[in-house]
Amino acid sequence: RVLARQHPVPVEFVAIKDTYAESGPPAELLRKYGLAAADIERAVRTVVERKG
Repeated sequence: RVLARQHPVPVEFVAIKDTYAESGPPAELLRKYGLAAADIERAVRTVVERKG
């Protein structure tokens, strides 16, 4: 976040929101919390589109 504030480049944060996490199968948890490969790909595409 510090780098994003100091240097004006497009950034999309991919992280678990401020919540109590559950336990369970890793793949299921990645999907539930938006950290699966598809979610990361979507974030990358958003940044690339924003950058132009």
